[in-house]
Amino acid sequence: MALVCPDAGEIELLRKQLRVDEDFTLRLYTAISPALGESTVIGHMTEATFTGYTAKTLTKTSWPTPTTSAGVTSSTYAQQTWTHGGGAAQTILGYYVVGVTSGVLLWAEAFAASRTLNPSDQLQLSPYIELA
Repeated sequence: MALVCPDAGEIELLRKQLRVDEDFTLRLYTAISPALGESTVIGHMTEATFTGYTAKTLTKTSWPTPTTSAGVTSSTYAQQTWTHGGGAAQTILGYYVVGVTSGVLLWAEAFAASRTLNPSDQLQLSPYIELA
């Protein structure tokens, strides 16, 4: 028998996943080895270090209620912004999300194209998660 999770169930499962247990930390990465995959751990990531960079806390109660469209249930957090404060340029490959208390890598995404930040450049990102 095939497992079926109705849209209403996906919304509730994702809502609980995002709001029940812990806050998250959003981090940018500049290198990863080996390539991003299901066996990736935090130790594979090299976190950004440009002047002005700090990891961002994603508060569990601030995630919007998930919605379903075309069979995909998702939630998108408010946009986060980093500004390069000066010094050497740094190339950002993607972002990753870690549980604040558990320290577990929850998910990561590689950008379609790397983003090189020069002094005064900004990177804006709206973290999201989805169930399909």
